Amino acid sequence: MYPSDPDGKPCLKFPAGWLKTIVKGMCMGAADIVPGISGGTIAFIMGFYDDLLRAISSFNLKALANLCRLRIKSFFDQVGWEFLTALFIGIAISFITLASYFDYILGHEVYRIYLYAAFFGLIVASIYFCSKQMDEWKPLYIVGLFVGAVIAFFLTDTQLKPINTEPKFEVQVESRWEHHQKPLVNYDYERQMLLNVAQTTLSAMVAKGSITPETTAIAQASQTPGKVSDFADHTYKPGLEMWLVVCGAIGIMAMLLPGISGSYMLTILGVYALAIGALTDFINGLKSGQFLTDDFYILASLAIGIVVGALLFSRVVHWMIRHYRSLTIATMIGFMVGALRSVWPFYAYEYELNPLKLEKGPILIALDPILPKWNSEVVLYAAGFALLGFLLVIVIEWVAHRKHKLKKSN
Repeated sequence: MYPSDPDGKPCLKFPAGWLKTIVKGMCMGAADIVPGISGGTIAFIMGFYDDLLRAISSFNLKALANLCRLRIKSFFDQVGWEFLTALFIGIAISFITLASYFDYILGHEVYRIYLYAAFFGLIVASIYFCSKQMDEWKPLYIVGLFVGAVIAFFLTDTQLKPINTEPKFEVQVESRWEHHQKPLVNYDYERQMLLNVAQTTLSAMVAKGSITPETTAIAQASQTPGKVSDFADHTYKPGLEMWLVVCGAIGIMAMLLPGISGSYMLTILGVYALAIGALTDFINGLKSGQFLTDDFYILASLAIGIVVGALLFSRVVHWMIRHYRSLTIATMIGFMVGALRSVWPFYAYEYELNPLKLEKGPILIALDPILPKWNSEVVLYAAGFALLGFLLVIVIEWVAHRKHKLKKSN
């Protein structure tokens, strides 16, 4: 844990504190790249979860008042901008440098197993070490662990479907994947039609330039043919949308919780495609001088939800840690236990096209967890990577314990 100033926000010494926090941000960013892995898990494992909450919580009404009155020095003196800036620099470095490598690994049936095996070992070790922070296991703490595990287990189900009931369409997309080794579950080669495209995704594909308003489309329910422009959702009215604010808040709360992915929650809520399409269209609009478009209000609604959710949720969890530390840690451990299903290395796979990422071609999709043949070479290597992940946590814990002993001796 970082030292705190009188306002309670974490303090960084330059340059050592900044470099250490940037490295932690890189680890957090690397985890966020992997689907189903939460950056909050890494923060919890590496021991800066409470510092993250304290830094976010430092943005309060007093700080906002100072900013509005242009008391810039007072604003920066109060908020944990150094910690968050260093952390975000690390996250950005990971996204820029590792995204393409992780994308390749996640699209490979074997390499994906090894990556998830390493995360599996890492989280198992973290569960063990976090459980050692518990002085005793009262019945209430066991209940907290069970509730956290059940919630995380449910929310990391790969078959969990979005809650919206948008109409689905078939869209004509020229085939470029005839030589792929396995069939695509959402593409009809004979008719060159992309299947099961949601209405908001249809609009997002037009915004990205993947298709045009004149592209042929068919409503799947009624088999009514037409053009994309006949079916794309044009019903959005400019203005802040409370549902999107709520979705943004839920997404950031999931990201802050160990074990649950924020982007995955947005997918479940049915707004991920809408957000991607709005972001693309908004950037294109800026190039032509347009600002206050429908897409601006969509993104603004999500951004407000993210800010409000982060500020409120960080305070709630930070308060829980201060006043009910054992119960909170037990619940967090439960989240990590339940989320183990999201990092189980062995899954049955299928390939599909992502309507918003057609340029990437066929994408590997995990279906259901399976038990492998335990005597196979892949399982042996996976066990090795799991052991490496486990040992990594042991080394981190050993270094942290050694530094703590040295401080006490001095």
